Amino acid sequence: MNFKTLKTLAFAVAIASSASFAFAADNDTLTKSFTFHYDKYPVSAYSKQVAVVNWDSEEGIARLERSKFKGDFYRLAHHYKPQINPAACGQAAGTLVLSAIYELNHTAFPVIEEWPITIADKKYPLQYRLINETNFFNETTDKVLDRRSISMKITKKDGTFGGGLDIDELQKMLEIHAVKSKLVNVDKFSDEKLSEFRSLVKEVVNSPKNFLVLNYDHSYKGLMGGHFSPVAAYDEQSDSVLMLDVAGHRNPWIWVNLSDIYHAMNTKNYAQTAYRGYLVVDAKLNK
Repeated sequence: MNFKTLKTLAFAVAIASSASFAFAADNDTLTKSFTFHYDKYPVSAYSKQVAVVNWDSEEGIARLERSKFKGDFYRLAHHYKPQINPAACGQAAGTLVLSAIYELNHTAFPVIEEWPITIADKKYPLQYRLINETNFFNETTDKVLDRRSISMKITKKDGTFGGGLDIDELQKMLEIHAVKSKLVNVDKFSDEKLSEFRSLVKEVVNSPKNFLVLNYDHSYKGLMGGHFSPVAAYDEQSDSVLMLDVAGHRNPWIWVNLSDIYHAMNTKNYAQTAYRGYLVVDAKLNK
């Protein structure tokens, strides 16, 4: 594969993550951006060190065991499903959180598929109540952003080729599913704002009233672009958050240094129209 072909491929994959993307200057750097990150994470452009630890490593396990802030791990982990394609991180994070919210509200999913079966001349409607990355979308969510555009099957209304969701679009789609959230765009980095975010993380992950979904530059180095994942825990000793990373094709669940992830939210979306940030999602259903 020559550099021109690789460069074109890089552009397509970057767009799939609603990414801001800067082409690398050499083939080696571009190739690294496409490799699996399991145990081979790049040095962070922010802290100048590797900021990512696999959750199932010796260090990752120690962090979870000693953490005092991990309530959401138990509320979210059993609902986890990896995203179904490179552009699906937004709806994957959304369905993960929605699944936990419906469970907390002791409410059956409104999305129902049925397979009628007959046993001894009696018919039974075998019901399947589960929200997933397919039925997350409907005609109403298409008014926010056409699901075909999200999955890179058509161009956007303005004629541009896109993929994935921006954080305000995910917020609107969650509201269609009867869930409200507060959107915070991280348009500035400061020690004060980082401290405020740290306090928020501690509060949210131990509360059944909210969930936290982050939208950040998941390359940790500025190569690949935007990503969504929910926060499940926080470890004070390492000052890191446990992300239930929905990009199962690239990462396991990961611990990321809080400062680095906050820096990674202080980046712009692919269209350069808004900063990334986070959603504080209300666990109450508004129906």
